[in-house]
Amino acid sequence: MRLLIDENNIQNRAILMNENRLFKIIIENKNDEDICDNIYIGKIKSISDKMKVAFIDIGVKKEAILPLFYNKYKINQDVLVQVNREAKGNKGPRVKDKIQLKGRYIILNMNSKEIMISTKNSYFSRDFLRKFDGRYGYIVRTNTKIEDIKYVEEEYYRLSDIADEILKRQNFIKPPYLIHKNNGFYENILDEILNEKIETIIVNEEKTIKALCEKNEFNDVEFIVDKSVPYLIEEVIKNNASRLINMKNGGNIIIDFTEAFIVMDINSSLSTNINDAYEINKEACDSIIEMIIRYNLNGNILIDFIDLDFKNKKELEKYINEIIEKKNLDLQVYGITKLGIMEISRKRYNKSFFEKYYDMEFKTKSIFTVLREIELLLAKKNLREVYILINNQLYLKNESIVNKIVKEIEKDKNIKIKLTTSDIIDYKIVDEEIEKYLIRLKKMYL
Repeated sequence: MRLLIDENNIQNRAILMNENRLFKIIIENKNDEDICDNIYIGKIKSISDKMKVAFIDIGVKKEAILPLFYNKYKINQDVLVQVNREAKGNKGPRVKDKIQLKGRYIILNMNSKEIMISTKNSYFSRDFLRKFDGRYGYIVRTNTKIEDIKYVEEEYYRLSDIADEILKRQNFIKPPYLIHKNNGFYENILDEILNEKIETIIVNEEKTIKALCEKNEFNDVEFIVDKSVPYLIEEVIKNNASRLINMKNGGNIIIDFTEAFIVMDINSSLSTNINDAYEINKEACDSIIEMIIRYNLNGNILIDFIDLDFKNKKELEKYINEIIEKKNLDLQVYGITKLGIMEISRKRYNKSFFEKYYDMEFKTKSIFTVLREIELLLAKKNLREVYILINNQLYLKNESIVNKIVKEIEKDKNIKIKLTTSDIIDYKIVDEEIEKYLIRLKKMYL
């Protein structure tokens, strides 16, 4: 497999290619980074006995929600918590008070001394479990093997030192405060490629290679620095960013998002196999699993299959469960309803690709996607001044971010950017003189 990375100041992007087929997309919006696994010192603002939750100020837009199995907290109490689910819609992030530090080989438990092996791990043995210094417990991760025991020990002591520092500092810091950032762009990449055989890593900056090698050992991997890699990644993402997925048999899958669900609608479309709905549905299962991996789809997923009788329902459910087991995915299938809708659930840790690449509220590309595309386009043009039309709602929602990043682009590219809001879908770089003239008139008289 080949890993391509575009590191920049707006929207970091990485793609994992299996030969010429896209396997995985990873993006990180610089001013809107994932907070899942981050550890905060928060302050309890209110407690709902009826809902059995506490609402905690951790310094983000919405108060975090801490489920209470038994109430040991008081209002205004400081508490150490870790985000285990990103905010979505009107709901704030979900947090827990059982703190964990993730490594490549183990997960360190800061609140327990119990030592366990992941239930999905078929490589490790309890005979090789070690307490080490006994300060903390840990879980041996799914793909850790017996021959990794040396690295397990090294990682235990490294993570234990981090845990010690967190516990030491928490008593001297005023909340809300981010005390430990657990997941950065590099960590997300390394987590995604953990079980993949990477042959080549192509980056646009030399510093990316150094940063990756500081966090992981790469054996028999060829590193290449290529300034054109952002344009290749941009092309691949554009060709794979549609919510309409065409299948080989002529059918297609349409993905839609609501606050509570991801909905997938299977259609026969141009299929020549229109009389065999089962075969269309079967191929759809393969495509859906690919999409879940590629785009990090999570939460509750509803799949609307084509015409299913009782026998086909059972066979289809068995088939998709076999794929999930073979790929060792954290997916739970809850069956198919009388209406032919399959219910699948995947634990939500962070945002999917679509939630980062698009602005779901306005059905446009996200402001970070728009600004990165503009930056790449302007790098190809030899201009001193440029007019850019940008979606009115998108601009108003992100005005401070837009102005900040535009100034950075102007300085970096030595260009004057003149933005004008419009009812255009995303944005448009104005090249024609007549269009520039009309924009100037509008500013003067409207």
